[in-house]
Formats: sequence, structure tokens, C-alpha cells
Amino acid sequence: MKHSLKQDSKIYKVLLSSPTKLEGSYQQEDVLIEPVLLNSLGIYSSSSENSIGRYHYMLVFDFMPPPNEQTILIPDYSHIGDYVCIALSVLYGKRFDNHGMIEGSGFFWMPHYEDLINFSPWRYYPTYSDLPRKDTSIRLELKEAASIIDFTVHRKLENEKLFRCFFNAAKFYLSSIKSIHSDLDKAYLDLITCGEILSNFYDYSKDELLDDDLDKLLKRLSLHGIPDNDLGFIRGRLHQVKRKFFLTLKKLINESFFKATESRIEDGKFTQENIDKSIKAAYDLRSKYVHTGVEFKDWIQVYPSSEDHLSEVLPSGSIPNVDDEKLKKLIEKIPTYVGLERIMRFALLRFLHTNGIYIHCDLDS
Repeated sequence: MKHSLKQDSKIYKVLLSSPTKLEGSYQQEDVLIEPVLLNSLGIYSSSSENSIGRYHYMLVFDFMPPPNEQTILIPDYSHIGDYVCIALSVLYGKRFDNHGMIEGSGFFWMPHYEDLINFSPWRYYPTYSDLPRKDTSIRLELKEAASIIDFTVHRKLENEKLFRCFFNAAKFYLSSIKSIHSDLDKAYLDLITCGEILSNFYDYSKDELLDDDLDKLLKRLSLHGIPDNDLGFIRGRLHQVKRKFFLTLKKLINESFFKATESRIEDGKFTQENIDKSIKAAYDLRSKYVHTGVEFKDWIQVYPSSEDHLSEVLPSGSIPNVDDEKLKKLIEKIPTYVGLERIMRFALLRFLHTNGIYIHCDLDS
């Protein structure tokens, strides 16, 4: 597919942008994504970063029906751009923005911009850099997006549950990336919500949803003569949201996750030994925030001036300046924002990969 400035009621064009440069183009029979240059003179077919640190991409598609000539309302298919931005953000681990339709149904529009944000100060975050993510060998090339774009734009009835769960979760992932410069607490909580939504896709038995402490409690109760029917009733009422959250992320993290990381110091990396405690602590921090309103930005922040600014967990010896001993112990185990973001992106990718949408060999079991 090739696009031009010639008016065509069957062609729809949506303008996207990212702080990250993607090479090449993605082209199928009815979908095209390619870099464009946006400046005061118009849109051209060559890629260049502009003054606010954005690279622009044109999404072109013609799989939507053209409007009926007698229809009064002009259909707006800009939501396709939202889906594509979410999919690309998860695939590459980068921020993408949808600036709306600029052509469709034979009409032209100006792209819309949110408050112009200079992305340069955030380049040290992996989600804003020009470097590919290290935990998967997915290159920053548009041709890498083939399977996830096909899943996104060619929605199939047999994949409907998978589609809804993925995009409902992944929109919080992208929302998180967009919030790091304005509200890091919210960005962290969005990642927790992403994991909660993914956890509802899977069915777990009542026994699986009992953590070790609850299992021991029920065994003690049985020794005191509590009838099995009553114990079964208690089991059924123990809605272990945190447990489902933990089991799902553990299910979706494979050994490849631990082989490569952006963290530059050894004791700031996720390991097979610390990952369980980190996942549970992240959810406990979220609960602490909901119930007490405690702010936690200073404990999850990463700083470009520090050698450990890409640490996924607090390095050993980093003692939080907190009087509450329970809270201090919790903070010592939580992942940083960078760490939790990496967990959620990897989980989202493996969620698709293990449910029939092939993404990359690094995501194999």
C-alpha cells in the first residue's frame, strides 16, 4: 500500500509519534506504517526528529468500509490509532502517541497535539531512549511489528477474549509510560492495575489461591475440629487478588527475563531469588497507598546522575529513611519504577506469545 495527498474516501490516515526512532516500514495489503517528517510545510515521506524530540509515523489503512453517501455523520476511526499505539508501546517498550486522523472518508483534518512535551529530559528511561530493550532481541524496526499489528487491526472473533484482556491491561501500561514525568506514583499504580487485569484471564483453583500462611491457618483450624464444610466456605470467601496477581506474573516470566537487563549494577537486578518478594511487595505497596495514602515516589524514582539509576530493585545498603519499621521492610523489597515496568511489559508480551500470537523466540517457554 502507498499513500499520497490525493483524496480517497476508502483510505484512512492516522498520525502517530514516539520519542524513539523506528527504522524501515511495515506494509501489508491493507495496512501501512512508515516514518514521516512533520514540519510547517506539511508531511513528507522521510524520517527526521523535530525540535520537540518526536519521530512521526503515518498509519494508513483501508480495511474499514467507506461511508454511505447518504450518511450525515462522518465515521471517526482514530481509535485504530489508539490500539496501534498501545501495541507498539508494548512490543518495543517505548512511548507512542496518537494525534488523530488526518484523512478519512474523503476529508482532511489537522493533527491534534497534547501539551507539547520535550522528551529529552526523560531519555535515560528505557521507555524514552533510542536503544532497543535488552530483555528481548526485538529490534527497533517496524517490520518486527507484523504479528502484533495483524492481531490488533484484524480483530477476530476467536481471539476476542484475548484481545479485550490484552488491550484493557496494556492501555494502563502505556498510560504509565506517559505519566512518569508528571505523576510517578500514578505511573506505578497503573502498572499494578495492568497486572491485575491480566490475572483475571486465568482460572486458578481454590488451593492455588491460598498462600502458605493461609494454608497453614486452615490446617490448624481443621485440627481444632472445624467441620470440612465450614473450612470449604472459608476457602471460597478468600478472594486472593494479590495471590492471582503474583501467580500470573510468575507464570509469564521465563528464564530469558533474567538474562539481560538495563540495570548497570549486579545487586540492582532482578534474580530468581528476589523476584517473588519484589512482585508481592509491589502489590503490598499499592494496598498501603490505597489504605493510608502514603506517597512513595522517592523510593521508586530513578535518577540520571546516579550510577545505579536503572536499578530494578533497591541496591543492597540502600536504607529508606522511614520511621515505620514495617514500611521500611516493605520498601527494601519493592521494585523501582524501571523494574516494575520491565516486569509488566515482559508479561504482556508473553501473554500474547503463549496464547497463540507469536512475538519473539525469547518469549518461548
